[in-house]
Amino acid sequence: MTWSYSASSTTTRNRIRRLIGDADTNDQKLTDEEIDDFATLFGGLFFAAASCADAVAGKYASKEDRSVGDLRLSSSQKAKAFSALATRLRVQGVGTDATPYAGGLSIDDKDAVEEDSDRVQPAFTREQFRVLGSTYDPSQEDEEA
Repeated sequence: MTWSYSASSTTTRNRIRRLIGDADTNDQKLTDEEIDDFATLFGGLFFAAASCADAVAGKYASKEDRSVGDLRLSSSQKAKAFSALATRLRVQGVGTDATPYAGGLSIDDKDAVEEDSDRVQPAFTREQFRVLGSTYDPSQEDEEA
C-alpha cells in the first residue's frame, strides 16, 4: 500500500487528499489505492472525497477514546468531524458533480428514446384521443398557425 501527495499536482487523488485533509506525510489517513478506488466508484470529485471522509470517520469510530493523565486522544471527535466533512462535501458535489439532463431537446434524441424497447411507455401521448380513420394530422396544425 502506498501513500503519495504533491501540493502542486492537480490529479484527482491529490485533490481528494486536499479536500479531506490527508496531505500530511506524518498523519496518513488513506492509501493511494483506497482513494483511487473511491474515485472510480463515485466518479465526481466531491462525492469521491465525501466517501473517503466517511471511510476515515469509520476508522476513527472503531477506535476508543483514551486518556492518560492530562493527555487525551479523542477518536470519537475525529469521527464526528470527518462525518460532518463528508456531509459538506456531498452538498458541494450536488452543485458541482451532478450533471443535469433534459431529454427530447433534439429530434435524434427524441427518436432514440421513442425507439428504446426497454422504455416504460408514457401514460399520455399527443395522439391518444385520435379517432381511427380520421384525417386529422397534428403536424399540419403547426404549419397553418
